[in-house]
Amino acid sequence: MAQIGICIACETPNVRVATATAECACQVCEHCAELFMQDGVCGVCGAALSTDDLVEEDGDDAATCP
Repeated sequence: MAQIGICIACETPNVRVATATAECACQVCEHCAELFMQDGVCGVCGAALSTDDLVEEDGDDAATCP
């Protein structure tokens, strides 16, 4: 579930953060999660990521990092 916090990847405060997949517990913003999913690996912990395991959240009020 998404919450407001600090993205541990880009260190942007007061953004909506969540875990992208079950393989990675890093709390990142939507922008960083999308970049990591494209690369197939978490840029923080190095966990392999798969789009098959992506957890989609509803809502368009998410803030993203620069």
